[in-house]
Amino acid sequence: MRQEGILAPGPAARAAEGIERYRQWQRERLRTFEKGSLPAFRIVSPTEGSEEPPERRAIHIEEVPKAAERPGGRRFGILVHAILRDLDLSGTADQIAALADVHARLLDAPGDAADAAAAAVEAAWAHPLLARARAAERCHRELPVHLRLEDGRLLEGVIDLAFVEHDRWVVVDFKSDAGDSARYERQLQWYLYALSKLSGRAAAGFLLRI
Repeated sequence: MRQEGILAPGPAARAAEGIERYRQWQRERLRTFEKGSLPAFRIVSPTEGSEEPPERRAIHIEEVPKAAERPGGRRFGILVHAILRDLDLSGTADQIAALADVHARLLDAPGDAADAAAAAVEAAWAHPLLARARAAERCHRELPVHLRLEDGRLLEGVIDLAFVEHDRWVVVDFKSDAGDSARYERQLQWYLYALSKLSGRAAAGFLLRI
């Protein structure tokens, strides 16, 4: 109805004014669409592992005992990480088994995968790194990090486990497959860089192969 009123027949001056207002509305609408089509943020994800962070920090690789034969693949990795995510730091073997059963059902994973995932998480929970995390006064699970980089991009990621020990961050990244070690280490380097920049503390990383 507004457009009809603007373009309604009338004196020449009124018609010209109405047409100009309509064209102005078109121009503003086009600018709105053009502005909306531009990304507000350029996101960098550490999981892509395609580039090195501006600074590097110490990384240590640890392994926990694992069964000679066990399921593998993406679904098994998701299952292991789901248990690790939801399990309390003081979780017991019974709680691990219960979580393995629940998440295996959600993922439609077979029973042997649930048992293998529970065994993997039990082994990880017995590792000295987890004992240090339990003893720390400040400890975070699934810690989100957001850091604006110097080139304007926004770094976004989620750290599996991070705790403060002797006034420095210790970052633990869980991996349940062989995978690309170089890419995993770059991912962890980004976490260390972001956490150090955000907190002003030193940081060391551990890649814990489960």
